[in-house]
Amino acid sequence: MSYRKVDGSNFWGRLSCTLIQENGGDYLVGTITDVTLQQEQNVQIQESERQLRSSQQLAKLGNWRVFPSFNRVDWSGECAHIHGFLAADYQDSFSVWLEGFEDIDQETISEGINRAAKMNISFEFGSWYKGPGGTRKYLYYICGLEKEGDNEFWFGTVQDRTELKNQELELISTREFYQNILDNIPVESVLIDEDLKYHYISRNAIQNDELREWMVGKTNKDYSDYRGLKGDFTEVRDQMFAKAMTSDLTIRWEEKMKTKDGRDSYHIRNLVPITLMQELQPKKFLIGYSFDINDIKRAQFRLEDRNEELNQLNKELDRFVYSISHDLRAPIASVLGLNSLAEDTDDREELDGILAMQRAALDRLDLCIRDVIDYSRNKRMEVQSQDVCLRKVVDNCLADLVYMANYNKIDYFIEVEENTCVQSDQLRIKIIVNNLLSNAIKYADTTKESSFISVRAESRENGVNLIIEDSGIGIKDDYKDKIWDIFFRGKSTYRA
Repeated sequence: MSYRKVDGSNFWGRLSCTLIQENGGDYLVGTITDVTLQQEQNVQIQESERQLRSSQQLAKLGNWRVFPSFNRVDWSGECAHIHGFLAADYQDSFSVWLEGFEDIDQETISEGINRAAKMNISFEFGSWYKGPGGTRKYLYYICGLEKEGDNEFWFGTVQDRTELKNQELELISTREFYQNILDNIPVESVLIDEDLKYHYISRNAIQNDELREWMVGKTNKDYSDYRGLKGDFTEVRDQMFAKAMTSDLTIRWEEKMKTKDGRDSYHIRNLVPITLMQELQPKKFLIGYSFDINDIKRAQFRLEDRNEELNQLNKELDRFVYSISHDLRAPIASVLGLNSLAEDTDDREELDGILAMQRAALDRLDLCIRDVIDYSRNKRMEVQSQDVCLRKVVDNCLADLVYMANYNKIDYFIEVEENTCVQSDQLRIKIIVNNLLSNAIKYADTTKESSFISVRAESRENGVNLIIEDSGIGIKDDYKDKIWDIFFRGKSTYRA
C-alpha cells in the first residue's frame, strides 16, 4: 500500500504483521518494507505488457504454447483472436487447432520442430488456416521446443499475414500474366540490372527451363563459359550493355551465334534503358528484346548466291561469245581460205597438204563444239546417281581415243581394280576422264625417249581418289589459275 511520510512524500510499503497474545491482550507486531522501486518496476512491466498486447494487435501477432502429450493449447488473447476462437471453449483444443490447417499436418510440424531444436534454430512455416467461423487466413508460425519437467511443449508466435499473402498472390498473378505474355509473343526478351547481370529471361530467349533459371543473376561471361562460346561474344555484348546503360539511348546490333548442333544463328538485338522502383529506390535496368532473322539472312544469302551465280554466268557468257567468235570462227575461216587454195591448184601433193590442214581446222572446230555441248549438258542435266565402275569408264574412254595421232606412241599404266565403284553420275565422270585422257594424249611430249599415262585409284574413307598422271608438255605456271575458266586453253608449245 501507499504510505505518506512526515515530509509529505509518498512511498510504497509492504506490511507484514503477526497477531500475538500477551498478558491477556491481543497485539499486532509487524514490519513495513519500502518496495517503491519494485512497485515502479511492476508498473513498468504492466505498461510494457499493455504495449506488447497493443503491438501484437497492430502486428496481428500472438504467442502460444502447445502440449502435444496433453492435447492442450495455451493462447495469448491476440493469438486466440487470430485463430478465431478461444481454446478454452473446446475440450480437445489441440485437435481443433490441427484440423484448421490446409497445408501442413501434426507429423510435419513435429518433425520440423525437433529437427530445428537439434540445430539450435527455430522452425518456421506458413499455412492457410480455416477458423471455427469458416474464416480463411494465412498464418505464419515461428516455433521452438522446451521442456517442463518430463514433458515437452512447443511454443512460439503466430502472425496473421493474410493481407501480405493476398498481395503476394496478386503480385505473382500479375507477374505470371505479363510473363505469360512475354513468353508467348515471338520475341526474345530479357531484363538486365545495373551490374549487367540478367534479372529476367523469357522462355523464347532460352527455352531450357534449367538453363533459364540458372542464368538469372549471371553475366555474359558466365553464359559464354557455360556454352563454351568462342570469339568476341562476351566483349561485344558487354560493350553494347555498357553503352546502353550510360548513354540512355536504344542500342541495336546484329549478332551471330552458334547453335548446339553447329549451325549459324542470326539475331537483331535491342537494348532500351528504363528506371524501375526496387525496394523504394529508383534503379536503372535495360530491357533487351531480340528478333530471329535467320529467314531474312537465308534469303539474303540466297540473293547473294544468285547474284554471284549471275555474275559468273555473265562472265561465262562473255567467254562463250569470245569462244564462238574465236574458236568457232577461226577454224571456219581457215577452212574457207584453204578451200580457195585447193580450187586454184592442180598439184596433188599440195592438195593433200591442204586437205590435211582442213582436217586439223575441222578437228579444232569439232573439239570446241563438243566442249560447248558438254558444258550445256552439265548445266542442265539432273544428277543421276548410280554405281559407276571406274575401270570400265577408263577402258571405254581409251577405246574411244585409240585413233588420236599420239595414241600408239604412249605407254599406259592402269591401276584400277575391276570392282572399284563409286556412287556418282556416270555421264559426268566419263566426260571428266575423257577430257583428261584426251588432253594427255594430245599434248604428249614426243621428244622424250618414252611417254606414259598413269591412271590409278586410291580408296579413302569418304570415297575414291582417281589420279591421272602423264609425261606430257605440262601447263605453264601462268595458266594454272585459269584452267578452271570455261573454254580456256593454254598454249600447246610450252614444255615442262
